[in-house]
Amino acid sequence: MQYNNNINIMKAIFLILYILSSFSIFGQIVTKEFFQIQTSDKNAKKIIFHKQSIDLNESFLITAYNRSSNDFTSCSWEVKLGVDCLKEMYHALSEICFEDNSQITYKNFSVKVKKSKVRVIFFNSSCSNEHSTSYFQKSCKRELSFVINSEQINSFVQIFNDEFIDMIAVK
Repeated sequence: MQYNNNINIMKAIFLILYILSSFSIFGQIVTKEFFQIQTSDKNAKKIIFHKQSIDLNESFLITAYNRSSNDFTSCSWEVKLGVDCLKEMYHALSEICFEDNSQITYKNFSVKVKKSKVRVIFFNSSCSNEHSTSYFQKSCKRELSFVINSEQINSFVQIFNDEFIDMIAVK
């Protein structure tokens, strides 16, 4: 009799664990890196592009950071992008003409071409390190901006074409 009660209790525990584990799978966030660049401007940054899946919703995440030096304090950024924003970024970078001085501005970012250099600036992004840039400033509010060269642009466009063009076209 005692043996049957133990088996029933163990079955109930396994059923509860099974149900709890199946619920935890649905809320899982999966983040996968798909592109990385190291900038070569004065304030060199490491920029990492991620694809992020939460259940069936997909979005993109850019994380960036720079190292501390004599001239710059170390900052880090995290920018979330929707599918449409990444599509706009793809179009802006794929249509750059290096001979022209121009600027393309979207809701979340801007791409500036000046003297054959391309600078990408993300609005509504600020340094997530809680530090001050000087004695009298409350905290660092630097926006994420970086210079990207033509080889890096070509790599980004190629990876976008290979990995995401079908996903973007469907949405």
